[in-house]
Amino acid sequence: MTPEQEAFWTALKCDAKWFAHVAVLDLQNLTGDTFHNAVDQLLAQMYNYLSAEDISNVIKTWLSTYNLPLDARKLGPGFDLVHQKVGSYIMSDTKRIRVVEVI
Repeated sequence: MTPEQEAFWTALKCDAKWFAHVAVLDLQNLTGDTFHNAVDQLLAQMYNYLSAEDISNVIKTWLSTYNLPLDARKLGPGFDLVHQKVGSYIMSDTKRIRVVEVI
């Protein structure tokens, strides 16, 4: 395994929720393109190792608990992979999703 993969598996030893909190420690210190590149790399790794439910929980934690400024337009192929995997999971759960008006 590469050092990045070893670090990823070390972070996942507990569970995906724990990983969401650990990954934020590094992401909070990044800005701009560096931030979005790091997020995209994490999304690609999560695509390979986590279930759709776990991925959506990690992203939900990043957005709701830490208010990370994720912008899908600035993400790359990692986001595209995750969107393919998680998109159908989200669509099957649309009864709990409500439309929010932007003010």
